[in-house]
Amino acid sequence: GKSELTLQLWAKPMMEGGESKQAFLHLANAIELGVKRISDPSDYDVTVELPEGYDADGRFIIASVADWEHFASLVNSGNTKLNAVMAADIDLDESQTMIGDTEANCYRGHFDGNGHTLKVNYYVHSTTDRDGNYRTAPFSYVGDGFELQNLHVTGKISTNAKFAGGIVGGCVNGAILLTRCWSSVTIEGRAAGDGTHGGLISITGASSLKINS
Repeated sequence: GKSELTLQLWAKPMMEGGESKQAFLHLANAIELGVKRISDPSDYDVTVELPEGYDADGRFIIASVADWEHFASLVNSGNTKLNAVMAADIDLDESQTMIGDTEANCYRGHFDGNGHTLKVNYYVHSTTDRDGNYRTAPFSYVGDGFELQNLHVTGKISTNAKFAGGIVGGCVNGAILLTRCWSSVTIEGRAAGDGTHGGLISITGASSLKINS
């Protein structure tokens, strides 16, 4: 029979660096058991133990405002390729937290709304930020590889700045994909002249932008 091998993902930062369950399965080909190196992972029944807060596919589970804010803090600190899945409808209420808060930390992961609704209530009193203008949206800056699916966003954005979007503020570069996403966000813009707001996306520099129903 096969030997048993358990890979316990005790180092949460490894998951938060954009790794996945599948990547960890490949560790079975490099890990050493005593003096024996595994040459054929199929010789073992591999069990992967994921850290709390992640699903079986290595996606961060978002079921509350606190989860949203935690996930955003990870992305906004440089872990831009993390994947996530929503497990409940979420009302952000007074939380002003957005995912991908700068162009340098634009979000490049896969996010599954799982058919849930995200309610926002963003307000921007200033007219500019360090990048020249705010990108006010749940996903403020996104970049190459970003994929969003199965998400409804509702609520309100009130802003004195340009570039507010119902779902995405700005697409920085590369390939962007939105599938089965819709917005019923009300945007109140008070910027002089062209506000450059968008129902789904405010502004894009993506080389490929696909929106599927």
